[in-house]
Amino acid sequence: HSFAPFNISLYLGYAFLNAKIVHFLILNFLTRNFSMLSLMLAWLLRFFNSMVAVDFKIFYNKCIIIFPDYMEAIMEIERKYLIDEIPFDLKDYSCKVIEQGYLNTDPVVRVRRSNDKYILTYKGSGLMVREEYNLPLNEEAYRHLIQKADGIIISKKRYLIPLTDRLTIELDIFEGDLAPLKLAEVEFETKEEAESFLPPKWFGKDVTFSSDYHNSTLSRVGLPT
Repeated sequence: HSFAPFNISLYLGYAFLNAKIVHFLILNFLTRNFSMLSLMLAWLLRFFNSMVAVDFKIFYNKCIIIFPDYMEAIMEIERKYLIDEIPFDLKDYSCKVIEQGYLNTDPVVRVRRSNDKYILTYKGSGLMVREEYNLPLNEEAYRHLIQKADGIIISKKRYLIPLTDRLTIELDIFEGDLAPLKLAEVEFETKEEAESFLPPKWFGKDVTFSSDYHNSTLSRVGLPT
């Protein structure tokens, strides 16, 4: 491949990102996070082999999906509740069949199949509010990575239940080792909106601030006692 004529912003960008790449590689090696390390190296080879006549912005946009320091974060703001009884027929609502496993739980690195979509997710620390980064996978990559997951492979059905014109309840019905757990999550645009939320009467205990009900914890230790 041949590169574009000299562009100072492009080469300064390469130098800056290369330093961060080395830092991220070393960090994952020292923490023995080999699954993330191997995935990252595969993406690096793929992207560097495809570099032709590009400006720094394109190179930057390619790198943000590999490195959490550069990925555009989705801020996940949600409340979570236990559910005992469901006062309506779930057949009336759309459903996603989900399978997911965890390559790491601190920080959280998850692979998920949701119907016919496959996603790698990195989550920051936090309870009601935390950063989330998503990277699409193909089926082959997902099947390879899910075999490396630790703990319980979580299977669940997720029902999407409209609550208001802006809010949707995500009702998870767990299967297998985590049955008969049922959890309802509601996502919000702001922290203030989440803090002022009044749940429907059929919602049970608020477990938003209990890490016991994080899926990553459930995969590692099972149902809370």
